Amino acid sequence: MKKFTLITIYQSEISLSEWLNEVRQFVVQLIVIVPIAHRNEVNAEGVEIPIKWIDIEERNVCAYYLHTIAQLDTEWIINCSMNTKLTLLFFEELNVKIASESNKNNQFIAYPTKVSFIGKQLNYGGFTKEPSIICYHKNTVSKNTIIRTKKLNYRSTEWFVQTYDNLQLSFIWKAEVDSQQLFNKNKKTSYYRFFAVPFCALMTKWILKGGFLDGREGFSLAYLYALKGLNKELFLWKKHKNIP
Repeated sequence: MKKFTLITIYQSEISLSEWLNEVRQFVVQLIVIVPIAHRNEVNAEGVEIPIKWIDIEERNVCAYYLHTIAQLDTEWIINCSMNTKLTLLFFEELNVKIASESNKNNQFIAYPTKVSFIGKQLNYGGFTKEPSIICYHKNTVSKNTIIRTKKLNYRSTEWFVQTYDNLQLSFIWKAEVDSQQLFNKNKKTSYYRFFAVPFCALMTKWILKGGFLDGREGFSLAYLYALKGLNKELFLWKKHKNIP
């Protein structure tokens, strides 16, 4: 079976060693993204897998991330939060999919069965249609490739059991990485998109898909998705203007 590199955002309330216990045979390297302010709080005791740390608040975080990916010995990367349960069944299906598709431009995604945020289960907003696990080939990160998305049958049990600040941090990092991929493909933004992208994200999650029925938590999560869209356009604009 293939071995994978696992990328995640650090969550202090979850033990790294316990999270990796069941699947350590499939993971050969761990990349952990953590705020500089919380770096001294990180507990990696008992983790036998090599770890690379990425400080999200550094100016060149995306460049360092791309450099780290390019140096990996493994071809395939899994991106998920520490509250997402990875099982042997997941890795077995993923290996079968990768072997049968034999296309390095594919990315494989899995959806959660339910979504919780700030201690409340969300029943609306379409958030269970957002992937909780993404697996992709390292070449798709930095090269101008057309990525084809393939859905896995595996369903993670729950997603987003984390603090507001942690999720916001995760979305900022993802927006930075997404903007880099768009920049590599010579995609550009516009003043119209600065308004349209976050507005459409907010209206879709909060109004069209009923996120308002989940109250404050539903709005907060819809707002974070809107902010993620705005940040992606902002990062893309800054890259074209060569602004650090």
